[in-house]
Amino acid sequence: MSFGMDATAIAGDVPVPPAVTNPAPPPAPVSAATPAPAAAKPALAKPGSAAASPPPSPKAAPAKAASVQKAPVKGAPAGLFPVAAVAAACPVVPEAQLLPISKPEALRDQLRAGNDGARARLRELPVRDITQNALADMVLRQNLDVRSATESIEIARALVIQDDAAFDPTFFTSLTYTNSYTNDRHSLIGRMRDQDKQSVAAAEAAARGIPSSGVPTECQPSVNVDGQTILPPDPGCQLPPAYSVQTEYASIASDSNQTAVGTLGISWNFIIGGAVNDQPIAGWTGDELPAAPSPTPPFALNGTLSASLSSTWYRPVALANGAPFNTSPAYPDNSVYNPYGWSNTLFWTSSANLSLTLPLPFTKNAGYEGSPDFYNYQIARSGQRNAAWSSLSTRNSTLAQALNSYWDLVQSVQTLRALFDLRATLVERQASQKRLFDAGLATRYDLTQLEIQLASLDSQEETTWNQLLATSSHLGTVTTGDQRALLLPADGDALLRQPVVINGDGVYDRALTTHPDIKVAEENYTASKLNLDYSANQDLPDISLSASYSLGENNSVFGYVSLQESLAHLYKPDTSNLFVGLQYHLPIGMNATGAALDHARIVERQAYDSTRLARQTVVNSVDQALGVARSAELVVGQSRDDLKLAQCAYDRAREQRELGFVAEFEVLNKYQDLVSARLGLITAEVNLHKAQVNLLAAQGILERDYVR
Repeated sequence: MSFGMDATAIAGDVPVPPAVTNPAPPPAPVSAATPAPAAAKPALAKPGSAAASPPPSPKAAPAKAASVQKAPVKGAPAGLFPVAAVAAACPVVPEAQLLPISKPEALRDQLRAGNDGARARLRELPVRDITQNALADMVLRQNLDVRSATESIEIARALVIQDDAAFDPTFFTSLTYTNSYTNDRHSLIGRMRDQDKQSVAAAEAAARGIPSSGVPTECQPSVNVDGQTILPPDPGCQLPPAYSVQTEYASIASDSNQTAVGTLGISWNFIIGGAVNDQPIAGWTGDELPAAPSPTPPFALNGTLSASLSSTWYRPVALANGAPFNTSPAYPDNSVYNPYGWSNTLFWTSSANLSLTLPLPFTKNAGYEGSPDFYNYQIARSGQRNAAWSSLSTRNSTLAQALNSYWDLVQSVQTLRALFDLRATLVERQASQKRLFDAGLATRYDLTQLEIQLASLDSQEETTWNQLLATSSHLGTVTTGDQRALLLPADGDALLRQPVVINGDGVYDRALTTHPDIKVAEENYTASKLNLDYSANQDLPDISLSASYSLGENNSVFGYVSLQESLAHLYKPDTSNLFVGLQYHLPIGMNATGAALDHARIVERQAYDSTRLARQTVVNSVDQALGVARSAELVVGQSRDDLKLAQCAYDRAREQRELGFVAEFEVLNKYQDLVSARLGLITAEVNLHKAQVNLLAAQGILERDYVR
């Protein structure tokens, strides 16, 4: 079949495009003995085509090529117009023919047929088809880096809850019981002491063997009553003090003094005006971005407030089961009511206490900038936002890595299928040339050229199989899946046929607004400013106010017969106490706080510079990705024209070969150009899809705008 173009015009008049890796040399000039191609089938020549005019002479061919090169369209990229002009003259190539013609099943067939090299290794692995969306889902669910980043969000959330608990009211209670009593303890003590005549006489009589009944025993000692000494009836009973050894008691056993105290109270570490317990950060689930920090008010009052209520049950040792010493009961005779709890009645007393401690405004530890608890809470929330943005950054970069590898997998598979087409054509032509050789119509040189091409094809296929294995293993690592499985792209053909639109509008604004790396740097800067404010506050004078007010009932003697009665009378206490005080702490030198403040200033400046650097890095990444994407679009268009031109040249060479005008070597070169153009288009299409992935990743919106 003739397309109405001269073979010389196709092969020699037009510069070979860059995508053709093995450009064929211009064919030898047609000799006078060889009929011109246009004269072979004049009826097939289209009006106005090159075949309708006389074929150019060999000397005129270079001049024509030069004229074509010097007439590009104004504004067209250099080197593109001649190819596009000639490709436009070629018939329309079906879209299916732009990709490998062999079916996807051919890869599995070739894989099962392999006995050596990479295919022998791949044949041992189970084959698993995977789509691009399924791969992205596996990466975001199973990748270890992504999972670790997600767990970091949970760790940061737990730390926020922990630091926020410092401002939760704390209820406290205590119950104590005390039982005190004394035991007997005695010893023989020798010292000077008063003597009793009767006792001495009895002792002497006992020493002489005189019965004790014969010794008078009635002898009363003197006593002291209200400061007056009353002498005994018989003063002669007393003898002067003398040294003697007798048993004396250091402690005498007594009943128990029992006390039970119960306390119930509440304590609150408060900050009034600070954004505590505000909307919590839920992290990032893929649909929303981490919440921005809430605005902090310019002034806050912080401190500790505590209130408690105590009740005491006190049962002292009863004195002779009656009233305490020097007290007299004043209640009607035979009355059951016992107003003082004498004898064994339980004593109940109660007390209440309210206390407040707070640093004075504009001093150390005052306000939201100086409160250590609020500072820790703000740092924890900043860390939670940082963890959420870091997780986004990890997901974005890991997903970009996986999708680029997926497109490498698509390219390897498409390349293998194109090589299968080349092998099938070479084998077919080898069989045809073998028949011609046997009939004496072909030379050994033609067969040798085919054998060389097949040997080179074996090496090229082996390299591509190894690339397929390496890419599949890498994807197994990224997805934390089975590395002993061969992954094949299930939707490679469909994805390659999808149009890719590179939209450069607003890419820089989106990147600067949403890129997680910038947000991480900005959050680090926010934390550094919090640290700087807190360090500056710690360098202020340390003055705090303490105040307390307490009410109490006396349980040294009196009390109430029941707990309810004791609590009911607390409004009219026995004692009340109000305390107000100021405390001022002045560390000598203030070297520690000054050094911490200097350190905080340096860290804040470094964080600010890191934020600027992150923004510049993202802008450079977007700039580079956008440039590569624009270039990839041009290369795809040029590669399509290259493929059409190579298809034209190959079809024309086959016709020339059938007529005997060119050698088999020329046909093989044209087909090699066709395969190279097809591989070039595959590479260009894959690079365009990868450029789209990298451009979205450079903006930090790959998961949001590409996968979802």
